[in-house]
Amino acid sequence: MRATGDSPLDGEFDFAAACAAHRSYPYRRSHPVAYPYWKRILVEALGTFGSFLFGFSGIAAAVLLPGSIGTGGVAVGFGLGLALMIVAFGHISGGHFNPARSIAPAIYAQDATDLWTSIIGPLLGGAIGGVVCWLIRSLRGPGELGEMAGN
Repeated sequence: MRATGDSPLDGEFDFAAACAAHRSYPYRRSHPVAYPYWKRILVEALGTFGSFLFGFSGIAAAVLLPGSIGTGGVAVGFGLGLALMIVAFGHISGGHFNPARSIAPAIYAQDATDLWTSIIGPLLGGAIGGVVCWLIRSLRGPGELGEMAGN
């Protein structure tokens, strides 16, 4: 049991000092190995591409095969795709795959040292993923993909 005065609720807790101490930690503290920039950019691009591919494949299945997976299946597709990419590549780049996921901690920690790798990689991966999804959609003839997937 705590003695009186030890609780943050007693008014003796210095919240500003605690925030300043927390802010001094680098936001990429969990990555002790410094990977080269090209590898981090490549991994962020691959992770974003993979999560896009899983998610948009679920959307394609829901649209082309009505009643097949529904909105819950689409959400599971995005979630599983992102989880798989984080497990596969997270140890190299932190597994952000979303520039907002990198920018906010960098602003909070006031440390934007390697932030550019976490912005360029997902933007490249998202662009490539969008092009691949567009190509897959444009290669489909009228009704072909839906009939093939329904067999």
